[in-house]
Amino acid sequence: MNSRTGSTERGAASQGKHWIPAAVACLSGCLLLAGIVLGLFHRGHRQGAAAGTESSARGSGSAQDELSIYSATRDTSTAAEQAPAGGASLSQGAGAASKQKELLARQQAAQQAAAEQAAREAAIAEKSRELEAKENQLEQDRLRVEADRQRAAREAESARVEAAQRLPKAVAYNGPSSGTIVWQGEVRGATLVTINGNVSNTGQVVSGGLPGVLVMVQPGDAKHVGVAGTPAPSNSFRRLTLRIQGNGVVQEVIRWAIP
Repeated sequence: MNSRTGSTERGAASQGKHWIPAAVACLSGCLLLAGIVLGLFHRGHRQGAAAGTESSARGSGSAQDELSIYSATRDTSTAAEQAPAGGASLSQGAGAASKQKELLARQQAAQQAAAEQAAREAAIAEKSRELEAKENQLEQDRLRVEADRQRAAREAESARVEAAQRLPKAVAYNGPSSGTIVWQGEVRGATLVTINGNVSNTGQVVSGGLPGVLVMVQPGDAKHVGVAGTPAPSNSFRRLTLRIQGNGVVQEVIRWAIP
């Protein structure tokens, strides 16, 4: 009796343990079936509402459009919010690249402007150097001309002094104030005759002579006798050159007088 009772109790306990999982599985199946039924019901309800009346569909068109616009806007906002940060990074990268290109272009323009300015300054400096060189050359030429002029002036003064030193010292003249020179000799055509004091280079001085002071001379026969050189300080007023024309032996008279 007791063994039967224990067996019955163990069988009941065993059945109780197997019942709980079965109940959970059944409840899960019912919930799943209820969900499927509710989904089909809502789907059929939506299809019926869509096929109900065309006018009510048109009446609710604007509302549906607004709902669609709202949904699209919400989706777009959601997509924008959910977009990866890489898009913003790409946009920022593109902006940075554009700014870098613009900065590079500005730097290149500044460098080109600086190069052009440097070229202009170099050209101006070169012209300045050329002008300075020309001015220096002109100054050197002016100084050289001035030095030549001063040297020529010194040489002229020196020559004047030397000439004055070579001149014989003035001697008081106490002789006659006028006189004559008689020359005689043979000529052929035009002959130059030089009389130094009272001596002739050709022919002879018959009488008279130069006094050794400044005198004026006058040939007696101006038709055949001309004066080629008069007495001067360089020859101490002792030389007279005549040009005598004739053929054969002639005699000529030259008069002199102190001015």
